[in-house]
Amino acid sequence: MKRATLLLLVWLLSAIDFSKAHETMVFQSAPEEIIRGKPIYLTFAIPSKECDPVRVSIFYKTDVDALFKEFKLVSHQGIYRFPIIPEMTVGANFFYYFLIIECADGKIYGFPPANPKGKPLKIKIVDKVVE
Repeated sequence: MKRATLLLLVWLLSAIDFSKAHETMVFQSAPEEIIRGKPIYLTFAIPSKECDPVRVSIFYKTDVDALFKEFKLVSHQGIYRFPIIPEMTVGANFFYYFLIIECADGKIYGFPPANPKGKPLKIKIVDKVVE
């Protein structure tokens, strides 16, 4: 398991443009779409020197939900994963989410940085295509 986590971290870090690292606190591996009924993970890394995360929460909902739900993420060697299970996508067309990061120095950051709750990240939910 440690090897898989290390490989995932290396893969995530290889795609990072470190010249912009001061502007971005969260790096993610997210799909362009979610296939309805298929479990999937959203994966995040927070490699910032400006923040030692003490709490990282994802707030998520679908277009059929009225309110966001909170899920506390747990770090596994600096990697945070959130499972999207099939039951979450029933009857929905879009999955919305944002992160809130609380740092050891008391600062709080959101991701995406500009208005995370008002403009959350969005992933389209599609039906599986049978060929």
